[in-house]
Amino acid sequence: MSGALHPEVFGDWCEYGVGVKVRAYDLERFRPTQDERKDLPKGYTFFRFKVTVENVGSEALTVDIRRADVRVGRDGLTALPVFSATDRIEDVNLYPLRRATGVYAFCCRPAHARLIDAQIDIRADGDRLENADWTGQLGAARKTPATKGQGDFLASGVVEGVHEWLLERAREGGRHIAEEDPHAAREKGIGDPYVARTSRGVRWGLADVNALTAGELAAAVGIGEEAAQRVVSARELLGGSFDDVDQVFRFTSLSDEERAAVEERAVALPPEL
Repeated sequence: MSGALHPEVFGDWCEYGVGVKVRAYDLERFRPTQDERKDLPKGYTFFRFKVTVENVGSEALTVDIRRADVRVGRDGLTALPVFSATDRIEDVNLYPLRRATGVYAFCCRPAHARLIDAQIDIRADGDRLENADWTGQLGAARKTPATKGQGDFLASGVVEGVHEWLLERAREGGRHIAEEDPHAAREKGIGDPYVARTSRGVRWGLADVNALTAGELAAAVGIGEEAAQRVVSARELLGGSFDDVDQVFRFTSLSDEERAAVEERAVALPPEL
């Protein structure tokens, strides 16, 4: 247990007794690129914040902040993670008096975008520390003029087509690895939508239905938050994991469109022992 106080305000430091200080700050709206907003709902507000970890102890630590559970609005609705705009702190070897910083991006309906509450999952040397909450309000969006010529749009269309082809190839290869060797799949980041580790630098484009939160599933698979929550609820009723993707369909009520998205973008890796 830590001596962390809850909740913090964005910008505050939170100190733990194991020699770790954590700060969430620079909460701001941003305008995503076409790739960053791909498969996410249209009309949503995009925002991000930084998280810095400092080792204030006398020995090196391995620090990991892979997840942030972000809630928005007075009712605490789930914000959807924007994987391609997120740069996580992941297994960083942090020496004394050194810092590491990550960027965590999310989106939500504009009506809920003002009040933001972020709960950070912090691990030091593999041990999970007590979560800390940061609360804040988003300011007005910054106006940044952007213009594109016709040639830019044509070029972006060609690039997008090539990207789609590479992504489909990556998904096919990722599914094959997941079926043959789940441990190797996990090592390569298959099923983790934040990871881009193919030889061509393309994201695997697959989401592990046994490991992700409802918000992460909704964003990664491209289904609504309610459908993603039904998947997670079914997973919990089955003891915490699905045997395969087909089992998702047997125990979860999904529309034809939602089923197609799950079939295209989901894998079911066995839980880590």
